[in-house]
Amino acid sequence: GDNDSLVSDDLQFLLEDRAGTLWVGTNDAGLDELCAGCTRFVHHRHDAANPDSIGADVVFHILQAHDGAYWLATRGAGLDRYDPATRRFEHFPAQAQNHTSLSHNSATYLFEDSRGELWIATQGGGLNHLIPGSETTPRFEAIGSHEGLAADAIGAIVEDSTHAFWLSTTVGISRFDPASKAVLNFGLNEGVLGQGYY
Repeated sequence: GDNDSLVSDDLQFLLEDRAGTLWVGTNDAGLDELCAGCTRFVHHRHDAANPDSIGADVVFHILQAHDGAYWLATRGAGLDRYDPATRRFEHFPAQAQNHTSLSHNSATYLFEDSRGELWIATQGGGLNHLIPGSETTPRFEAIGSHEGLAADAIGAIVEDSTHAFWLSTTVGISRFDPASKAVLNFGLNEGVLGQGYY
C-alpha cells in the first residue's frame, strides 16, 4: 500500500478540527491525520516499545475539546489525550485498584457538555465524567447500572435543552441528569421500538 494514503478502509470515526485537519479513527490501524492543504496522511499506530504512541489501534471516537485538547476513545487502552505540539499521547486506562481511574478500557464515545465538561461512554463501565479541575492528572467518576443506568454499555450521548443527557445503551435509552444524578430508563415497556440502541 501507499504509506502516504489512508492506512485502512475500516473506519470508525471522522473529525475535521477547527484548523481544518482531518482525523480518521480506524478499527484496526490507529489514527490517521491529514492537515488542511496537505496531500499525505500522518499515521499514528500503537507501538508497545514507545509509551508516547497511541494506546491502541482501535479508535472509536475523537473529540477536540473547547481548550483544544484532543481526546480519543479506544478499545483496549481506554482514553488517550493527544498533544499535537509534542506529538505525544497520554494514556488514561482503567485500573482495577484505582476507583478514580476510567471504569473500563473500551471507551466508545466522547462528549463535551454545555459547561465544557468531558464525559466518556464505555462498553461495559457505564458513563465516566472527568472530574473538573483534574485535567492535569485526570480523575473520573463512574455512573453505571448500580446508579440506575439501563446498562453499562453506552454507544452515544446527547444533551437536551434542560442539560440532561440521553444515553443509548444495549437495552434501551437512559435519561441522566448530571446535576441531580437522577436516571430515567426507557425500554420496550415505555414504547421504545427496539431493545438496544448501541
